[in-house]
Amino acid sequence: MVFRDGGMRLVYEDVFGKSLIKKRLLQKKFLLPCLLFLFCVICRALSLGNPLIAIDEGFYLFTGGQLLEGHLPYVAVWDRKPVGLFLLYAFFHLFGAWRIWAYQIAALFCVWLTALVLIHMARRVASPAGALMSALIYIAVLDIMGGDGGQTAVFYNLLIISAFALVLDLNGNSSDRTCIRSSGCKAMLLFGLALQIKYTVVFEGIFVGLYLLWKLYRSGETIAGCIKTAAVWIFLALVPTILAVIWYAAIGHFHEWWFANMVSIFHRGAEPGDRVVSRAIKLLAVITPFLLCVPLRHVLRLSMSHAQQKDMRLIDLWAVVAVMAVAVFGTYYNYYALPLFLPLCLLVAPLWGPKTGKIWCLVLLAASVIVGQIQIYSQKRKGDNSTAFHALVEAVSHPEGCTFIYNGPAIIYDFIRYCPLTDHPFPGHFRDANERGSTGMDVDRELARILDTRPLYIVSREPAMKGEDLLVRSEIYRVLDAEYVPVAHLPSSHGFIVVYRFGRPGKD
Repeated sequence: MVFRDGGMRLVYEDVFGKSLIKKRLLQKKFLLPCLLFLFCVICRALSLGNPLIAIDEGFYLFTGGQLLEGHLPYVAVWDRKPVGLFLLYAFFHLFGAWRIWAYQIAALFCVWLTALVLIHMARRVASPAGALMSALIYIAVLDIMGGDGGQTAVFYNLLIISAFALVLDLNGNSSDRTCIRSSGCKAMLLFGLALQIKYTVVFEGIFVGLYLLWKLYRSGETIAGCIKTAAVWIFLALVPTILAVIWYAAIGHFHEWWFANMVSIFHRGAEPGDRVVSRAIKLLAVITPFLLCVPLRHVLRLSMSHAQQKDMRLIDLWAVVAVMAVAVFGTYYNYYALPLFLPLCLLVAPLWGPKTGKIWCLVLLAASVIVGQIQIYSQKRKGDNSTAFHALVEAVSHPEGCTFIYNGPAIIYDFIRYCPLTDHPFPGHFRDANERGSTGMDVDRELARILDTRPLYIVSREPAMKGEDLLVRSEIYRVLDAEYVPVAHLPSSHGFIVVYRFGRPGKD
């Protein structure tokens, strides 16, 4: 297989062999993208159309819809994610009844495009077959870490890898200062857009900026020139966020933006240690085979040119920074690790050469596909599926009335007559003990106010989850036991979701 970077001209003899597919067909430049797209569809097919993939994604879609109706994030619908994320989901909301399919298909296309850029980058340090393997593994491993839907990283990974591709391409032209400045401006704009989807990309953005400044200095630029260039790059990276700040300040809600985006996260409490350790063990189990590619590369004594070794050092450093960015938060949620697999999959690519390396790559691919598909199937089988979602919507729609979701999928709000009982509709802001005191509301007072309105429906999970605020739960169940009756009891991947309706038999 030959990959010519200039025009995506591909010959697949190294991967498939002449005897399997005719050479004329293999030379079609669109075949590799089509095969990758088909692999994306196969890996994500079980998740397509499922409204209950993850509670976060449903909340993003709901908030995007509220934004279209003029209800602003941080003001009417509180959360600490950047407003750019909600603007993205507001676009998906324009598809109406097809909005779930819209965001999931968009996510699929982002994964596909990311895989194509990954191949382009991997070809600098590996054979065409190795580059293809790295892209296939990236697509498959996302399913293991909760990336089978529209998590933030599924979208911003495309921006991140495009920025790093610009940097990697510079390694062959390190003395051209104009080229370095230009590529730096483009990379920082890409990181600026990514920042408005998730602020955690700041660590990799800083790394890219420092790396490019080092290259600029090595090319002969003065320190003063480097400082001026750095100022331009920083400004470009902050432009989307600055625009968001200016807009919120202009409408008189700067304080709300500032607290939600810059302050609240530092008031968040610690999670139970056993939950953090459990997530950390799972994360280590998934990423360790990728990290072992570094020593294995040296054990196998892979032959690399000087330029390839230079590129590989950048990828190694990127992997270190990405791992540190996950570690610094200390929560180890699986979807926080999704950006890791950009550099980690690039670490795999050079191993496709020696027989041992090929076996390692194939085992990683097979394990990623099998484990990912089992995980998705298991989640749907336990109750997180379209059938359960429609049953929940039906349970809180007849008769119509106000619904309060204490612990359950927030996406329900987006498919019923929504009553703004609170400006903190995300269930975790009431449910999670570590959120107490971090969201700008007095959770006990807000809960009492909501319960005083006697919403017709209250949605909860049973049994209690680890890390729940037990004071909040006990107060809710005191009211439920006295004045509500369960009308729906549906299985879920975390126990059962129960819908309670106001009005005990014999009461008005």
